[in-house]
Amino acid sequence: MEREQSCIQCGHCIDACLGDAIIHDSFPAQCVFQTNSELLPRPEQLLELIRNRRSNRTITHREIPGDVLKDVLEAARYAPTAENTRRVVVTVLSEAAVLQELEDATMRFFLRLSKVLMSPLLQPLTKRLLPDLYNEAPELVRFERRWRAGERPCSCNAKMMLIFSAPAGYGFLKEDTNLAYQNASLMAEAHGLTQIYMGLVQTATRFMGKAKVQRLLHLPQGHRVGAMMALGIPAFKYHRYTRR
Repeated sequence: MEREQSCIQCGHCIDACLGDAIIHDSFPAQCVFQTNSELLPRPEQLLELIRNRRSNRTITHREIPGDVLKDVLEAARYAPTAENTRRVVVTVLSEAAVLQELEDATMRFFLRLSKVLMSPLLQPLTKRLLPDLYNEAPELVRFERRWRAGERPCSCNAKMMLIFSAPAGYGFLKEDTNLAYQNASLMAEAHGLTQIYMGLVQTATRFMGKAKVQRLLHLPQGHRVGAMMALGIPAFKYHRYTRR
């Protein structure tokens, strides 16, 4: 009874038992699979993929195949979580109108922020106290020009965005969502997709009201974002990697 009460349904006992001697209500036979060791990547293969992974922002208009997206989401689902809690939810945003609305909200946020911080009164303080933001001001001007021309520079013109979230009060929200992101990003790269961490969009949504973020990102009720990923098919692939 004591062991039953401490079980967190991780499945380690089932997966490690060589004699199929364990029966567990949470893992019926149809949910247990034999590992195909021939499909496991060699260490040098995995390291080559990691070394070659880049944030390729040359996203094309080509659609991401459904079976490829399924693999990316499956990889995210198998990421480790604190105490096997499995509270991470991945929301897929793919409708053009939804992506555009999110882009517009992000651009307007940064333009308003820039207008204040780069005003004649505050610009000297911004330059001294927020040098990174000050140095990014010319980039924002370029982003605004592209945005007004019909592009989505903040989200890299992505065909799709994945939003990794968990309940707001969950203590390991940041850790678990980013572990899921890492799994998904490796699978995306294995399929030849480009994946880009959406730092600008995520930063902007941190300063928006909860109801607005919920609507823009189509989050489950009570969830908070831990990571965002832009997905797409790149125009070209990198054939080399440099030492980093």
